Amino acid sequence: VSSKTYVIEDTIFVKYNGKAWQPEIPLEITVIGEGAFAENKNVREIIIRKGVTKIEDFMVYGCESVSITIAPTVTNIGDNIFQQQRMSFC
Repeated sequence: VSSKTYVIEDTIFVKYNGKAWQPEIPLEITVIGEGAFAENKNVREIIIRKGVTKIEDFMVYGCESVSITIAPTVTNIGDNIFQQQRMSFC
C-alpha cells in the first residue's frame, strides 16, 4: 500500500511522508523499516504499538527531538534509532 502519507509493503512500515506530529502506525504493521521517519521535521512523537516486533536501523535519523514509546513486543532493535532522541519503554 502506498499513498502520499504512508508507504507500506506487506506488514512493513517503509516510509512516513506526512505532516502530523504524532503519526499513527497502522495495526497490521510488524516491522518499522530502515529510516521510516528519517528527515521528517514534523514528527515529534512516535508510539510503537503492540504487535510490532522489529525496528530497523535509523528509524528517526535526521528528525528533531522525537519522543519514542516502544511496546514490549519489540524484540529486535536496529542501530542508531535512538540517536539524540527521548524514549520510553512501556
